[in-house]
Amino acid sequence: VDAERRGRAASATSVQTLELMFLDGAAAPAR
Repeated sequence: VDAERRGRAASATSVQTLELMFLDGAAAPAR
């Protein structure tokens, strides 16, 4: 159960990081 929870947390964190990077990259040219 711990490993499953850790895997879910890791995937959620990487998704958030990718979203932040994408939003930063998408917003940069507009500035």
